[in-house]
Amino acid sequence: GLFGKISNTYTGIIKLENLDSNAKVNANSYVGALAGNIANVSVGDITLNKLFAKGQVNASNDFVGGIAGALSGTLSNNLTADELSSDVEVNGRNYTGVLTGKADYLVLNNAAITGKIGGLNYTGGLIGQANNSVINHTYAYAKPIDYLNNYGGLIGNISNTTVNDSYYSD
Repeated sequence: GLFGKISNTYTGIIKLENLDSNAKVNANSYVGALAGNIANVSVGDITLNKLFAKGQVNASNDFVGGIAGALSGTLSNNLTADELSSDVEVNGRNYTGVLTGKADYLVLNNAAITGKIGGLNYTGGLIGQANNSVINHTYAYAKPIDYLNNYGGLIGNISNTTVNDSYYSD
């Protein structure tokens, strides 16, 4: 992808806006067309706005997504994402999603996702696994290629997450 890892390790603001990626990415883990891992690990904000990914993302292991392999905030510092879209074929082992493989403390608004998805465990058309997140106004049209356990058209596995006005179609 465009970035291997984006993290906020000091007080400050990181904002990614109006980015497009058309990529074919093959790697081991933490793989995405835009970034392998986006993590808010310190005081400050990470905001993603109007991002688009297209192409194919393949990983031999875990945390695989069309936008990013993992999107992570913290209890006190959410990662906020608005107007994300992707048209990606995503294949991985565990935690695979056409948007992201794993979301922790993510606030997601207005996402439209299309593509194909393959994975063994925690596989979702939008997100493989969502923890402590809020997901609003999302749409996933993802054709499952292959999966073994915990597949969901929208989210493969969900914990302490609120989903509003979101749907899936295949």
